[in-house]
Amino acid sequence: MSPRKLYRTAATAEAVTWTLLILGMLAKYVLHAGDLPVRVGGGIHGFVFLSYCVATVVVWTDRRWPAGTGVLGLVLSVVPFATVPFERHVERRGLLSDAWRVAPAGTLPTHDDAARPASAATSPQRGAGAAAVPGEEATGTGGTAAPASVAGGVTGREPACTPAEKLLAVILRWPLLSGLALLVLVVALFAVLLTAGPPTQWFD
Repeated sequence: MSPRKLYRTAATAEAVTWTLLILGMLAKYVLHAGDLPVRVGGGIHGFVFLSYCVATVVVWTDRRWPAGTGVLGLVLSVVPFATVPFERHVERRGLLSDAWRVAPAGTLPTHDDAARPASAATSPQRGAGAAAVPGEEATGTGGTAAPASVAGGVTGREPACTPAEKLLAVILRWPLLSGLALLVLVVALFAVLLTAGPPTQWFD
């Protein structure tokens, strides 16, 4: 799943579950239907809320959003329906992409030209402009054949630099296992919040 699709899905789901929560509150306080509608709507919303926050941090890390943009994306999760216009805002600013920038862990050499960003790969090389030697059309500056792709098609991706990017690189290397681990983390946090009760009761 691309950063664009991941974030759009999370933002839309967050808005939809706000609808469920609001409908549950209307059912409780207007129709006097009891606590069940709020518990169901609130439970679903709480789980999706945590999932949206995880997706925001993941996309923020990969696309290198400004800190203010990332924090705003997290803060707006507590404002009903605000995640959808925010997703459209970052889309218009070019902060979403159909491809991950960070390369999966272990798929790029650490001291090779292939590990450089795509922008660096297109910069002029030493001796650029000299006539090509027959049989060496696909060679680099050292005369070694340049690979057409790098480790399963990650050409143009960048090696992880920061601790957050290194963690993201591990997630991208093993997406299914990492997705399961993130799901367990979200469920655990959700269970803790359920045990703590509504925020209005946290300091009672």
